[in-house]
Amino acid sequence: MGFVLAGVGGISAGLQAAQTQSKLEISKVEEYWAKSGLDESELRKLVNDKTCHLSEKYFLACVNSVNNALALTSERLGLTGEIWPAYAETTSLDNFKEKETLQPFSKIYKEHINTSFSFDKLWDLILKKADDKIPARYLLAQGINGYLSVSKDPHTYILPMAYFDQVSSTSERSPFFVGLSFEKDNYGQLRIKKVVRNSDAAQGGLEVGDVVSSLNGQKADSLSLADASQMLRDRNIRIFNFIVKRDGATLVKNVQRSYRVLSQVYSEVVTGTRNFGVITVSKFSTNTCNEVRDAIFGMADKNISGLVLDLRDNPGGRLSEAACLTGLFIGQDKTIYSVQYFDLSKSNEVVLTSAERIYSGALAVLVNTNSASAAELFAGAIQEYRRGIVIGAKTFGKGTFQEIESWEKSEKIGYFRTKGFYLLPSGRSTQFYGVTPDIELPEAVTSDASEENNYINPIKPVNLVSSHKNLVLPLQTCTKQNSLSLTDAVISKAIDNLSCTELMSFVALQYNSNETAPE
Repeated sequence: MGFVLAGVGGISAGLQAAQTQSKLEISKVEEYWAKSGLDESELRKLVNDKTCHLSEKYFLACVNSVNNALALTSERLGLTGEIWPAYAETTSLDNFKEKETLQPFSKIYKEHINTSFSFDKLWDLILKKADDKIPARYLLAQGINGYLSVSKDPHTYILPMAYFDQVSSTSERSPFFVGLSFEKDNYGQLRIKKVVRNSDAAQGGLEVGDVVSSLNGQKADSLSLADASQMLRDRNIRIFNFIVKRDGATLVKNVQRSYRVLSQVYSEVVTGTRNFGVITVSKFSTNTCNEVRDAIFGMADKNISGLVLDLRDNPGGRLSEAACLTGLFIGQDKTIYSVQYFDLSKSNEVVLTSAERIYSGALAVLVNTNSASAAELFAGAIQEYRRGIVIGAKTFGKGTFQEIESWEKSEKIGYFRTKGFYLLPSGRSTQFYGVTPDIELPEAVTSDASEENNYINPIKPVNLVSSHKNLVLPLQTCTKQNSLSLTDAVISKAIDNLSCTELMSFVALQYNSNETAPE
């Protein structure tokens, strides 16, 4: 299996009952905003008819401000400056990314037909929509963050410090999460995009690709993506009745909310001619490294021939957990990433792995277009140390870090400003460029999401290493040695590659086990 003897350490997965109860008592983010003290003048100072027409950049920032707030009310800004209700003609906008949404407005500005837009009046209308469910300060916050995404960069934002301290910084799942996310397909149908294993949605029998006909008696074609997602977030709804279409059949599925806090780590052993471990890490949250360590040791008696670490759709999270996790595979005190400030007067900071190596066997890391931030740093480090093979699709490309300041001198609101880049051990930047897998699979491309495609004003590194010379793998020598029939084609192909003795021997010979960082 490739175990290295080391102390197990760590604690068992999951939260104690008291901790779960404390999570149940946490308010929703809009309730934190309602108590934040955010003032209307703070938005009006940024978004007003004078500023918004000074340049194309400010105009688009103001448009994004309005659209960000209107997303809460299931509305959109029209191309002549009016507000559209979220009826059938606007549901196709549900999946629009910031860049895609703003491109028509960019054309409007270039053709000098933006004068009909009064952002002062638009915000007058938006604030009249405030109620108990959507507090005015929540609308203001969404508007400010939409503005900052274009005027500054996509990862500079404001957030209530109480919410950050109690919820966001832990990177743990909410006990109200039923394990489900939606998307609108090209036909405007509400489709299930993701179902988390062992979740309420999975236990209720829902599957990825199911087309929702109705949700709790409401026809899906009358629901915007925001409406459907808001219904799932309503903590007072205990049971969700789904009517879905699957393979030509109409099915009724009931999902009962259990108010469990699901672990971000799921593990299993795939058995066949040879056994392989599969560990899925959905996000780097508190205790992720210990949970993965425990999962690996739990496979000790299964005689696994290789390990698949699945980071697909992993948006990142706690970098300390990523540093610990990397150590499980390459050892302690190895460079995993460094920090480079935009302010060149500040010195770079180097971060080392913090855990002992416990697994030395064949390793495949799975990534896709939604793998971001800490997930990219982990995958990139494994790739640069030649410790395993990275398989899937080019990652998202989020490689910047933010530092917290007070917003408008308010200690209740944090201003998370982008201050620099994370760099891989070689000095390569993942920002904008992402990590390109050693083996690319079309099946792993779940969307065209990326830093470049999502945002109209992404930060593009200058004078930093942006590419990596991938190994030329001897794939032509491989013969399939494992007869597995898996529903997940990407995991199946990863196991096929782990089954190739010639390939794994080649990768093992390339492994950089030196104390110095890869070049």
